[in-house]
Amino acid sequence: MTQTFPQPVCMHFCDDLLVDPKTAKTHVIGSHDCIRAASFPHRPRLCHVVALLTGTTGTFMCFVRCLDPSRNPVFQSHDNELRFGSPRHVVWASFRLMGVRFVRPGIYRFQLVCENHFVCERSLSVIPKGGNGDV
Repeated sequence: MTQTFPQPVCMHFCDDLLVDPKTAKTHVIGSHDCIRAASFPHRPRLCHVVALLTGTTGTFMCFVRCLDPSRNPVFQSHDNELRFGSPRHVVWASFRLMGVRFVRPGIYRFQLVCENHFVCERSLSVIPKGGNGDV
């Protein structure tokens, strides 16, 4: 029997996540797809990658890796254990990235990998502050 890997619903970058203790609802704070850096190398104070996944059951070890504009790996998150109780449930995967360093402007690609299986990718533009968004 072949293993069914998690299927992506969406993937976001944000500054932080807050969970309301009364309702257990998760609030995404500072969602973005671009960073405007004052100088390079740039180290953002806060950096989260959040993915919503579905379509499987079981436990998966997952991580996020970042590729620089030349598609070279520049860093990788710690493993995050995700548990899927039903293929209909949506599981929040949150990766707080510490020590992220963007050495130059460009489009950085963040890839979600579960059990060494590529799941999805999202691009993040890193541009000089005051720039027009062209990288």
